Amino acid sequence: MRPKKIKPSKASPTYFVKQIQSNYMKTKKINAALQRKINTINEMIPRINSLEELPITYDGGTYPYYIDILNIKVKNQFVYIETNKGFNIMQFDKRYCVNNAKQLEELKYSLSLIIKTFKKTIKNNQ
Repeated sequence: MRPKKIKPSKASPTYFVKQIQSNYMKTKKINAALQRKINTINEMIPRINSLEELPITYDGGTYPYYIDILNIKVKNQFVYIETNKGFNIMQFDKRYCVNNAKQLEELKYSLSLIIKTFKKTIKNNQ
C-alpha cells in the first residue's frame, strides 16, 4: 500500500513560493530593469561601431573574445540578440525566453557582460 501524498496547506511557506513562481512565469512582458539594460546597449551600439577596435572580453576563457552585436530586439517575452559571425566573436543564444528561469539568468548575465565591456571600451578610446 502506497502512502498518501501530503498536499501543502495554504498557510505553508512552500505554497506561497509556488504561487509566486507560477504567477511570475505566466507573464508575457519583459521586466523594466531588463528593458532599461537593452535600451542602454542599443544606444551604445552606434558609438561602439564608430570606434576602430571591437570590444574585447576574457570572460569566455583565456583567449580574448570580441563582442560584435548588431541589435537586441524584444518581442513579447522573447529577447533576440543578433551578432556578427566570425572567429573569436562571442556568440550568445539567439533567443532568450524571459519566462524560463534558466534563460532569464543567462540573459541577465549576458546583458551585464555586454554593458560592462562596452563601457570599458568607450572609456579606453576617449
